[in-house]
Amino acid sequence: MAFRSRTSVLLRSSLSAFRAAAVRRTFTSHSKESGSYFKFAGPVLIGASAATAGLFAANQLYRKKFTLFGNVYAATKVEGQGKSERTFIMVKPDGVQRGLIGEIIKRFEQKGFKLVAMKFMRANESLLKEHYADLSHLPFFPGLVKHMSNGPVVAMVWEGLNVVKTGRPMLGETDPANSLPGTIRGDFCIQIGRNIIHGSDSVESAKKEINLWFKNDIVEWNLTSSGNIYE
Repeated sequence: MAFRSRTSVLLRSSLSAFRAAAVRRTFTSHSKESGSYFKFAGPVLIGASAATAGLFAANQLYRKKFTLFGNVYAATKVEGQGKSERTFIMVKPDGVQRGLIGEIIKRFEQKGFKLVAMKFMRANESLLKEHYADLSHLPFFPGLVKHMSNGPVVAMVWEGLNVVKTGRPMLGETDPANSLPGTIRGDFCIQIGRNIIHGSDSVESAKKEINLWFKNDIVEWNLTSSGNIYE
């Protein structure tokens, strides 16, 4: 900041000095041929204007340079703090029955996220009611719990930069009819009641769901290819 301030002062001082010199030169230049004191006013004022414009442009460029590099530094700093973010992903019984476990895992791996926990299990009603507690007041809740307990699920924890924010769009919309091609639901689902997969909708929800399904069963390991994923 001190360097920036000194540079700004220097630019302003140089500009003031040049203007003063230009004025003195303009009104004291005498032409022997015409006796006029103003013959050289045009060229000198044009030169002063050009210098003023140049100094202004340099100052603006200096300011923008600091803003640009400041933003780049801030973005890098934020990204560097979020590589250990985690999300909870679950392949529902309909996804398991359709043989889509490998396809779903492949998509998250190919994106660059790291798998740190996985269970193939049959969830009981107590666990499912706690997991879907925020939907308990809705009319479809009993049917949801029944469907989810009818077969095995694959519960997973994925880790990576902005994995919650990025993971949700990878799933697609809750209603497959509104999901874009290229998303998991857009490619493999038709009805909302059989949308094959669940994913945390916020960092806070992810923490609660991971704790509910895995407690401390997280595997800490080093992904050696991370240097080809993150800067």
